[in-house]
This record gives sequence, structure tokens and C-alpha cells, in this order.
Amino acid sequence: MESITQSLKDEKIKIVKDLFELGILTTVANGKQGLEGWNVVDNKEEYIARTIALLKESSKYNLAINLQASNLIALDIDDEEKFKQLYKSSFDTLACKTPRGFHFYFINDIGLNSNISLQKFGVEVHTNHLSNIFGEGYELYIRELKKASEFTTFFNTILELHDTLHSKKQEKF
Repeated sequence: MESITQSLKDEKIKIVKDLFELGILTTVANGKQGLEGWNVVDNKEEYIARTIALLKESSKYNLAINLQASNLIALDIDDEEKFKQLYKSSFDTLACKTPRGFHFYFINDIGLNSNISLQKFGVEVHTNHLSNIFGEGYELYIRELKKASEFTTFFNTILELHDTLHSKKQEKF
């Protein structure tokens, strides 16, 4: 049992280090909740050192990306069939299979700063919280991060649908 637990800790620590090399900050989460202080990033190296120290303490924690501190957008797809009505292609970027669908990650070079929910299409767009990448039922696919600006048409479509469904008007990218 100890070797399995240590192996799990080692795997999580490797992911933390690999993602940090890509400029991505990860933290531990208890379920979908970050531990106290997860959203305070004064020093990136210290933040990652704290994450690694917590992982060494216990293997019970999930691993999550701090989206805002990493300047990332997470596309959270929970209903693949509904989402295919909106977008037929796939995204070749950092991704994670989740228990209910997929997370796709993009560098937020378009200045998106709010979360968008389109349940009708089985998708949410997140910019400012945690996004789980390691836990029961999660499988991470480390790929080159794509810029959101490479998918401007897609993100503008998301904004238009959100505006239509919620009677709001947001500036396009």
C-alpha cells in the first residue's frame, strides 16, 4: 500500500513540475475545492513549492490548475453530443478527460475575464477558478498549449450565444 501511495504522490509531483515548465500553476484540491490560500499567488516558485509539499504530505488531494494565475481559459465540456451541435472539430491543446467529459485549456490571449455557462450546449468556459486535472476518473493529456486567439471564431460564437441566451452584450475578440 505504501509503494502505491508513494507512486501516486510521485506522479502528481511530476505533473506539477511538467506543467510549471509550461507556465502553468497547479495546486491541490479537496474534491473541487481548493485549500485555503489557493488563489493567492505572490511568488510562483513558492506557490509550486507549497503545492509539492502538500502532495508529499498526503496522496488524498486532487490536482487542479489555477486558471487565473496561469492565464488560461478552460473549456469544460460535460455533454459531448450537445457540444457537437456547436462545434464539430476537436482541439489539439492541453486536455483532460474528466468523469463527465473533457477540459480543454487555452492561453488566454484574448482578454476573457468572466466565466460563461451554456448548459444548453453542454459547455462552460472558465477563467478564474480551479480546474481539476488529476483525481478519480481524470486523465491528463499534456500537449502544446494553443492560444485562444487561434480559435477566435469559436470564442466569439460562445459569446454571441451567451449574449443571446442571457440578453447581454459583450465585446467580441
